[in-house]
Amino acid sequence: LGEVYVLGIAPSAARRGLGKALLVTGLRYLQERGSTCVRLYVEADNRAAIELYLNYGFATVSRDVMYAQD
Repeated sequence: LGEVYVLGIAPSAARRGLGKALLVTGLRYLQERGSTCVRLYVEADNRAAIELYLNYGFATVSRDVMYAQD
């Protein structure tokens, strides 16, 4: 099992293909080391990241919801 732990792009660098390049590089790295399954976490409001991950075959397997008292 591999994990994409953090993949972040500065807002000023968004929409330049950097997220795709980082994801592909990371997935290739994990595959070369024998990972056949990859897990990641993404915030529900991060539409660009969700779209990227869906395009690479990722699917929602669980959702976590946290609440805090103000």
